[in-house]
Amino acid sequence: DKVNVMSTSESIVKNSLSSIICIGKLKTIEIVNKAVSSMLGFTPDQVLGQAIENIFDEESAYVVSQKIDLMMAKQCPLYFESHVVCINDNNVKVPCMLMMIGIENAEKELSFVIVLNEESELIEQQMKAEEAKASSEKLLYNILPRNIVARINAGEKDISFTVEKATICFIDFVKFSEHSAHLTPKEI
Repeated sequence: DKVNVMSTSESIVKNSLSSIICIGKLKTIEIVNKAVSSMLGFTPDQVLGQAIENIFDEESAYVVSQKIDLMMAKQCPLYFESHVVCINDNNVKVPCMLMMIGIENAEKELSFVIVLNEESELIEQQMKAEEAKASSEKLLYNILPRNIVARINAGEKDISFTVEKATICFIDFVKFSEHSAHLTPKEI
């Protein structure tokens, strides 16, 4: 009996958490790993033999196809990275980071390895970070002068200045909270 021993590269492709797709010179999908099914929902039978463009939205399909053409014409490096949008089996857009590597065989024919990593969580984290930054900036604008906030945002660490004359006044309105509870913001 012949024992089927998997090569190191086959093991890496098969067991990778990243979606890996191998395509030939005709831009058809020849190999996929399990992660493709996890990320996009397609079974290997659904994508094998299909044009690579079929897993991307229109804009990303065009970019990937053009880059493959340029690589085959030896008009660009055999490595490409980009943010792309894949389409899953439910026709939902999936933002991904794409790495594409062109590999020449002994006959100088190119095949391509595409590695896809979903970016949905990363994009969500970036949006949350931007919202938090906007919220903290709004708070800063409410308590500090705009020029000081601008200096803080510019990365200035030592913000100090001299004020020649200043008056500080503490005022207390007796029962103000009780009285203002019945007023509209405009009346206050």
